[in-house]
Amino acid sequence: MDDRTVIITVLNEAWALPGSIFDLFLESFHIGEQTEKLLNHLVVVARDPKAFRRCKLIHKYCFLVQTQATDFSGEKSHDYLKFRSLELLTSVLDLGYNFIYTDTDIMWLRNPISHFSNEAQITIASDYFCGNSSDQRNQAICGFLYVKSNGQTIEFFKYWIMSRTVYPNKNEQQIFNIIKQDGYATRLALEERVEGSGEREEERRERVQKKREVKDNQEDAGLKLGVGGAMRKREWERGTWSESEEEDVEGVRKRKGD
Repeated sequence: MDDRTVIITVLNEAWALPGSIFDLFLESFHIGEQTEKLLNHLVVVARDPKAFRRCKLIHKYCFLVQTQATDFSGEKSHDYLKFRSLELLTSVLDLGYNFIYTDTDIMWLRNPISHFSNEAQITIASDYFCGNSSDQRNQAICGFLYVKSNGQTIEFFKYWIMSRTVYPNKNEQQIFNIIKQDGYATRLALEERVEGSGEREEERRERVQKKREVKDNQEDAGLKLGVGGAMRKREWERGTWSESEEEDVEGVRKRKGD
C-alpha cells in the first residue's frame, strides 16, 4: 500500500488443505466489499513446506518460515508458535512496514482500513468491549491487529515478547492484556485502541459459545471434508497428492477417476 502497510497471515498444513480454511479466507477477499484489491498486499507466511506449496498454487505472495520445533501438539506448542509469530511481526516493524495481522479464519467481507484510528499506533480486536476503545478494561484478542511502524511500537513488541519470561504460564493474549496496563505503554507514549462491537455481556457470551461450536465443528475430522475430501487428505499426508489436480478457489475441478 502507499503507506507501506502489508496484510499478514500465518498458515499451517492443516488449514492449507484443499477446501479448507485457507480457501475460504481467500474467497472472502474476492467476494467482499472493496477487499479484492487487498490481495495484492496480502503476505502468507507458511509454517511448513506443504502449506507453502499449497499457498504458491493459489496466491502470489507466500513465504516459508519454518521453526526448529517438530511437535506442535498441545497448548504449549501453540503458545510457542504464537510468540514466534510475534518475533516475525517485530521484524516487519523493524523493516519500516506497518502491518495488519489477521488469523486465517477471519473472513474479509469488508475493508476495515478506513475504520482504524489515525491517532492509535496499535489497534486490536476485542472479545470483551466496554463501549470505549480507550477503556483499559477492554479485553484484547490477538487474532486481528493493526500496528504502525515506529520506535514506540517496536519497543512495545520487544517488551511483549520478553514478558513471556515474566509470565511463563500465560499465552500471548493474556500477556498483552496485562502489560497494556502496567505503565510501560504509557512511558512509551503509546496510543492503543481496543476495538469491539459494543455488545452486551450476555450477547458476548452467546457469540463466544457459537464461535466455540463452529471451531469444534471445523476441527472435527479434518473439517469434515467428506469422502472425496478425505481421500485428498490421505493423499496429502502420504505426499502423493498432485498439484495439477488441485482445487481452484472458484470451485471444484472434477478429478479423473473421482
